[in-house]
Amino acid sequence: GVDADVILPSPYSNDEIGEKTLDYSLAPKTIEPFTSIDAYVDKGEQRWDIVEGTVVSSLREHSKKRIDADPEFKKIVDEIQKTKAKGKTVVLTEILDSKDKKKEDKKKKANAKKKLEEYLKRPDVKEAVNVLGDFVNSRPISPVAGT
Repeated sequence: GVDADVILPSPYSNDEIGEKTLDYSLAPKTIEPFTSIDAYVDKGEQRWDIVEGTVVSSLREHSKKRIDADPEFKKIVDEIQKTKAKGKTVVLTEILDSKDKKKEDKKKKANAKKKLEEYLKRPDVKEAVNVLGDFVNSRPISPVAGT
């Protein structure tokens, strides 16, 4: 897998999950970043800007502050730590069990609009939107094409 630049706590983000834990997983390898000089387009319709490391660091810092203050993320982190402290493999069903039961009840009653509203309340979705907002605000304002 590819390491994320901004990491959000998740029941799925632990060392017990992923290809590397399988008996016959592929050995890790590194490839050249796609931002090589051959891939970079600085003019024309296909133009794109390289996101500098300072911007990524700033996004990471702002996100961490929000995550540290968010009670929903605190619950997720606490559950993961409790399970790891027991000295056993983290079993996602144990972490998500009570949430799943609540979700099942809600799903039976909810319509498409309600599902969307519930999805948008998830802490990971809210934080992803916040990180995107931080990124957009970090970019210089450029004129809109055709104006």
